[in-house]
Amino acid sequence: MKVSLKSLDKKFIPVLIGAGQFAEQSGRRIYLVGGAVRDIMLSRPTTDIDLVMEGDAIPFARKLCKHLRGRLTVHPSFGTATLEFDGGRRVDLVGARAESYKKPGALPTVRKGDMKADALRRDFSINAMAISLNPSTFAQVWDCTGGVADLEAGLVRVLHDGSFRDDPTRIFRAARYEQRYGFRIERHTLGLLKEALEAQVFDTISMQRYVNEIDKIFAETEPVPALRRLHRWKVFGHLHPDLRIRFGLLEHFRKYANNPAYPGDWARIDMGTVYWMAFLAGSTQATLAELLRRVPFAKARRELIAQLDDLNRMGQILKTKRLRPSVLHAELDGFSEEALFYLFETNRKLNAWVNLRTYIENRDTALWISGDDLKSLGVRSGRQIGEVLRGVLNRKLDNQLKSKAEELVAARSIIEEQQGE
Repeated sequence: MKVSLKSLDKKFIPVLIGAGQFAEQSGRRIYLVGGAVRDIMLSRPTTDIDLVMEGDAIPFARKLCKHLRGRLTVHPSFGTATLEFDGGRRVDLVGARAESYKKPGALPTVRKGDMKADALRRDFSINAMAISLNPSTFAQVWDCTGGVADLEAGLVRVLHDGSFRDDPTRIFRAARYEQRYGFRIERHTLGLLKEALEAQVFDTISMQRYVNEIDKIFAETEPVPALRRLHRWKVFGHLHPDLRIRFGLLEHFRKYANNPAYPGDWARIDMGTVYWMAFLAGSTQATLAELLRRVPFAKARRELIAQLDDLNRMGQILKTKRLRPSVLHAELDGFSEEALFYLFETNRKLNAWVNLRTYIENRDTALWISGDDLKSLGVRSGRQIGEVLRGVLNRKLDNQLKSKAEELVAARSIIEEQQGE
């Protein structure tokens, strides 16, 4: 069976043709494998290019890189190589491998294998197909697991009965692929999945691996359906048994990601963190505190999740009435862009939006005067310098000061007030 590569980014075609020609000249066979094959057969765009060949891939990669005039990065401990070409083209090359698991949830032990062994180590049949790149068989599909039939039937199927016990993260991937492609999990596979959950398989992997899979779902175009599916399987009880998930809020953030009405800086927003905030927003402070002790979040993400209760209180303040810029600066200064966007989307009232817009438009306001100017006025204490500068900034934020001269007048006024206390 031959397939069309028209859904593949055209910039990769010369690289794949060149790799196939060079492999044939060298008496080797080389294949495109993994998710790219699946997406090509579904006529979906892909730029995730993984190549496999039997035998040692690194010496071949060195020669291929020279032949195609690319840049090479070698990873000897993994037996892999990355080739990079102009135009942002990146290709990973590895020798065919076989894998085994010493115990459930362990990382696999890898050894050299043939193409069949390499296919059988994959998670699902739809990810176990390969496309030949050699000129004599170019674009022919190689399938030893029934992946083509499963793809046509819209089925997600594991390759052996111990698959979910070997690697419990495949449970997340099953939900992800099912919902992304509108497929269904094959009946026997679903039974194996539920048996693995009953056996508490997530206890066999690190919390970091578990959380990484949730991050991958948040990166989906439509994350909520997969999250709902996992919730029905009670997968999130591993995070915390009392977790309350507000799917409506998650869907809201998906819908309004890149909302043009938001006045802040989109480039500074990590939507993965925003999704985590929405995902956990329905839980109690006690639940969140316990969860944060168990889950290895990055520092910035951890701080934002711990801040959820404060953000909810702040939202109530912002909705009540319109506040002066100086008050908003005092309340909101130091909040991350994710926190501001969260406030913007969870408090969709005119007062809140006006307050947030006012703060964001004025947050980079700077003074013309400095500590040196205050020293020339006789201020010596570092603490007093800070207090006076904050006082002047507040007046400037409230549109009272238009020049450096006016700032100096304000500074003298504040100093006199302090001396009179």
